[in-house]
Amino acid sequence: MDNKKLIKTIATIGAGAAATAMAVAATIYRHEIRSMLSMRKMQPANPQHRDGVVYSIRISGDYGFDEYLAQGGADSDEKLNAYVEKQLTKGLFKLKINTKSVAGCSSFTARNLKGERLYARNYDLRESAICIVHTNPGNARHKAVSTADLKFLGIEPCGVQSIPERLKCVAAPYAALDGMNDAGVACAIHMSHQNGYTHQRTGKPGLNASTMIRMILDYADDVEHAIELIRQYDYHDSNQVPFHLIIADKSGKSAVLEWVNGKNATDIDGHGRKLVVTYNEKPYQCLTNFIIVPDYYEQGARKEGLDRYEIIERKLKECKGTLVDEKEAMELLKATAKRHLYGDDVKITLYSIVYNLTNLTATWVGNEHFEEEAYRVKLSL
Repeated sequence: MDNKKLIKTIATIGAGAAATAMAVAATIYRHEIRSMLSMRKMQPANPQHRDGVVYSIRISGDYGFDEYLAQGGADSDEKLNAYVEKQLTKGLFKLKINTKSVAGCSSFTARNLKGERLYARNYDLRESAICIVHTNPGNARHKAVSTADLKFLGIEPCGVQSIPERLKCVAAPYAALDGMNDAGVACAIHMSHQNGYTHQRTGKPGLNASTMIRMILDYADDVEHAIELIRQYDYHDSNQVPFHLIIADKSGKSAVLEWVNGKNATDIDGHGRKLVVTYNEKPYQCLTNFIIVPDYYEQGARKEGLDRYEIIERKLKECKGTLVDEKEAMELLKATAKRHLYGDDVKITLYSIVYNLTNLTATWVGNEHFEEEAYRVKLSL
C-alpha cells in the first residue's frame, strides 16, 4: 500500500472511531444533553439593581434520585457531591453543591376568596443567578417545579459562561430551595439561626436540606406523607448552616419542621437534636428565621426575622387567613421584602413566589420587581 492510500485508510479509521465515540457519548449523556439544551434565559443580569441572571431548565430523565435514596442518601456535603458527580457528569467534571447561607426568607400559607390554597415565599440572600427547575422523573414520582440558587453550584450572578458550567445546572434538582409538585404539595427551607448544627446519628440514611426538599417534591402526596418520609432519615445541616422548613398541601394542612435539643441557649449538640413538628391550628401558618417551638427562647433572646413574622401574622390574623387573591399574597411578600423593609441592605430578596396548590399554578417575581411585568414569570403544572 502506498503512502497516500495508507494515510487515507488511517484517516477513515480515525473518523469512524471518532463518530463511534461521539455516538457512545451522546447515548451516555443523552439526558444531560437534553437538559442543557432546554436552558433558557428568562431575565438578564443587572448589576445596578443587583439582579443575577434568571434561567429556566427542564430536566430530562430521573436524575438518579431513586438511586440516591436507595444507596443511603448522604450524611455530608462531600458524599452528596461525590454522588452527583458520578451520576450526572460520569466523573468528567467536578460538581460542588454547597448550600451556604439562606440568610433571610419568609413564607406563609393562606387561602384566597375562592377557597384555593396558597403558599407564598420570599428568598433572601446576596445577589445570585437563579434557575427555575422543571422535573418530571416518572416511575411513580411527581412532576414538580422548584427554584435553585446557582451560587450553590458555583455559578456567578452574571450567569453561565461555559459548557462545564451549563452541565453544572443539570444538578439543580439536588439544590432545590422551594417548590410545588403536581399533588399540590409545596415546601421551602429557611435558615433557623440556631446555635450549632444538626447532625443526627441514629443509624438511618442521611439527607440535607436541599435533598429533603427534593424528596418531598418527588414523592410526597400530602403533608403527612412528607413527614412520614422525612422520619425515615437522619437530617444533616449543610456547610454549618442550620435550617428548618415549612410544608403545605392543597387540603389546607401545613406544618413547620424543626430539629431541636433543649432551649436556644443550650441547643448546641447537633447529634442529640430531634424532629419537632408544629401543625397549623389556623387557616394559615407562617415562618421566618427563628424556631417556633414553644418556650424555646429565654426571655429577651433575639429571634431573627421576628419583624417579618409579625407583619405576616398580623395581616393573616386580620383577614382570618383569607386573602383576596394571589396578587394580595404577593403584596404581603412585598411588605416583608428586604429592600422594602431595610433599604438597599447587604442582603436582598432574590425572588418572591406565590404557589396556588389547588390549581397548580404559580407566579414568580425576581428581586423585588413587583410592579414590572418583564420580571414576572407564570408557571403551571
